[in-house]
Amino acid sequence: MINMNGWILFLLLIYSSSFGIRMTNQFITSFKLKKWAKISLLFGGLLHLLIFLINFIEKGYFPLLTIFEVLYFYSFIMIILAIFIQQFFQVDVFEILILFVLFIGLILLLLAESVGETSPTIDEHFLSRFLFLHIGLTLTSYGVFSLSALFSIFFLMYDRLLKQKKWNLLTKKMPSLQRLEKNIFLANLFGTLLLFMGLLFGSIWATSFFHLKFFYDLKVIISIIVFIMYLVFLIQRQKGNWISKQLSQWNLLSFVMVLINFLISYYFESFHHWL
Repeated sequence: MINMNGWILFLLLIYSSSFGIRMTNQFITSFKLKKWAKISLLFGGLLHLLIFLINFIEKGYFPLLTIFEVLYFYSFIMIILAIFIQQFFQVDVFEILILFVLFIGLILLLLAESVGETSPTIDEHFLSRFLFLHIGLTLTSYGVFSLSALFSIFFLMYDRLLKQKKWNLLTKKMPSLQRLEKNIFLANLFGTLLLFMGLLFGSIWATSFFHLKFFYDLKVIISIIVFIMYLVFLIQRQKGNWISKQLSQWNLLSFVMVLINFLISYYFESFHHWL
């Protein structure tokens, strides 16, 4: 049986090294430092994936059934986003912030209870393909929404600094407000599509086992509210009814609902509590 705690500590070391190198490179510009940061990030991502696959083979099911497994998969999504930004956007500030979020996520993994164990109430019904499509797509949408929220935070900070005519290292490293606003829109468009598919597969699965009773579940209600909030963002942005600042503020409010939705399974009565 793979020792998850030991491997997570090793991943923390790798990602901490990449984070430290990236921070250093902000003050001491060096091609070699940037190269080593890229190598360590890619190595960490491959190791992250390898551990996930080994865990999948050992357990015989797609490991998304406990809070530990969910957090591990979410952290994997974040590292994929960091690599994607590094490769295509080349904006160090975003990559550094994602690595910081990833670092916190891995620490939460170490604190998670019942590491690697599945709920004793799990049976063969919970291994249906629709269920895992629901969980995988929904968690991926949460990862994309996390990235969108980071874009919004930087947009609001950058907008305020520009209005106050304050120039510093952050403003020099940041892309334009137009680029940030476009990134927020694209991330939300992609995330909303993923969430819609996740909710669709989840509804099909839940209807088979709970019929229409699952619509009374608090997490289901909040999930629908989250989807509607991001849909409102896309509609208002497309129609041009809201300015970019209002869109960013609404986007952050929507992400707060995502966080609330994520926590509901573990602190309130819900049929999702078996996770």
